[in-house]
Amino acid sequence: MVDPVPAHGGMINNNTVPGFDSAGRVVIAFHKYDAAGNTQMFVARREAKSWRVVQASDWKGFRWDFGGMGSLDFRLRVGTPVMDGKTLPVPVVRDGKPIDLLLDGETLARIGERPGVMLADRLAGRIEVPAGMQLNTVEDASGMAIAWATLPPNRDLPREEVPEPQTLRLIVP
Repeated sequence: MVDPVPAHGGMINNNTVPGFDSAGRVVIAFHKYDAAGNTQMFVARREAKSWRVVQASDWKGFRWDFGGMGSLDFRLRVGTPVMDGKTLPVPVVRDGKPIDLLLDGETLARIGERPGVMLADRLAGRIEVPAGMQLNTVEDASGMAIAWATLPPNRDLPREEVPEPQTLRLIVP
């Protein structure tokens, strides 16, 4: 067990992402509630015979309560931690805004945050997105990606109008 987060402790499936530090050790990025009840990002790394867990963000007044029926509107998405020189950036998208949480790659000490850049933003203007829709992307470490337009999340509620299907695009670097 990496971190014994209790039920209703602010962690959700598919938002726990592994990466690697410069020594090839597994680094796992995830979110949970802190002692004050705010949603925070954490990073865990195996050191010796146990997992070291550090808080990677220091957000005040941000709490993502998820649950209920239907598909979720993900207020927080976690990307893969990947070393960048001596820094370990942890990319996240919080309320639609990309952020890189910056950690010291050796000590895992929090350095700070910087605005991130989403692939969808870099592709804006090159891919037509119908009015009322949003561009979605998934990218791997090589830069290969897929992009497609959809309606925004609606918690699985019925819609009055359903748009025409959109093209799924393969993006090659």
